[in-house]
Amino acid sequence: MRCAALLLVLAGCGGGPPRRGPEAGPDAIDAALEAFQRGDHAGADRILAGSQDVQAVLVRARLESLRNRDREALAILRPLAPRRGEKPRDFDEMQLQGRVLSDIASACVRMDDFAGAADAFAQLGERVLALKYGRLAKDIGYLGGLGESEAHAPFLSMDPLPTVRMSVNGTPGTFIVDTGLDEIVLDREFARFARVSGIGLRTDALRRSLDEAVIDEVGLGPLRVRNVPAHVGEHRVLLGRGEERPAAAVADIQGAVGLAFLMHFDFTLDFRRGRLTLRRAGGKIPGVPVLYAGDRNLLLFGKANGTLETWVAVHTGLAGVTVAVSIAFQRLQPDPLTELTAGPLRLVKPALDLESFPPGLESSFGIPVGFALGPAALRGRSLRVEPRSMTALLE
Repeated sequence: MRCAALLLVLAGCGGGPPRRGPEAGPDAIDAALEAFQRGDHAGADRILAGSQDVQAVLVRARLESLRNRDREALAILRPLAPRRGEKPRDFDEMQLQGRVLSDIASACVRMDDFAGAADAFAQLGERVLALKYGRLAKDIGYLGGLGESEAHAPFLSMDPLPTVRMSVNGTPGTFIVDTGLDEIVLDREFARFARVSGIGLRTDALRRSLDEAVIDEVGLGPLRVRNVPAHVGEHRVLLGRGEERPAAAVADIQGAVGLAFLMHFDFTLDFRRGRLTLRRAGGKIPGVPVLYAGDRNLLLFGKANGTLETWVAVHTGLAGVTVAVSIAFQRLQPDPLTELTAGPLRLVKPALDLESFPPGLESSFGIPVGFALGPAALRGRSLRVEPRSMTALLE
């Protein structure tokens, strides 16, 4: 069963601003998404290549971004970007400019092009983010390296959440490894002790009130990384269905390290040996394709009940969760879930959580995302992700 047409509408790819040309209408976009869904990325590119249709251009850029090809996504988006000071002529054009600038800002952040991100955020009117990335642009972001070595950090705990010991500006703390977050998040009290001050307060897409910040140095085992973006706030973690408490009240947690940090490395979440391993990115590993959606979603291709094709997110911050189910899947598939695959992982009659699926994930990227794996699904397993080749090894 294919869900691309439904998700196309949900993602806003079928409506919005008028098309600039006749070449690629909704049928062509749908066909490109179908090709992408079955792994024919070259076919998806061919369907949309050369089109002047605005929606087709936006979808092309989004598909490049999903493959972590942000330089290619930027090259596609730049011609659509408004000139500085250019005012939209109507509501549709305002929406288009906002979408284009948001996607440009996201691509620049993921490439560590903080000057470009600051400029895009300034045009969007996001003053605090423009200040944050402008400050980061004064030096090289994520400065530091592993060479040929590896950095290992043992898990202090694995249940209900994987945690590691890290240092921020030389101050040690315990951090959740949360692949459902973007940047590093610091508890406010810990940030004060670690001499990390907020640049400005804003509310993010998850309606959290956070200060944006820059960390001078992060330490993880032998690794030292300088000039790292972060958030500061009362980071909250889900302990179980319907129960939410401050992270600081759980095993003395000082914050979390998210996917945006991890994707700078070839990283392994090893629930068998009980450790996080970071390697220099760029090596070749056997494995299956993986997608990087937005700033906090790692996606593996899977099937529900052997027939329904879907993408499955890996969110290690969902405490106590094996599989979280999207509302869209609950509506589309009333039959009980007897089997779920995600890459090589096969779960038979997994425990389901109907409330913890990340908001917006199922309808934000133009491809169907029906499930999210919590850390309970990875018990006794190891997940390795190589960000340059966008392959994952799950065993």
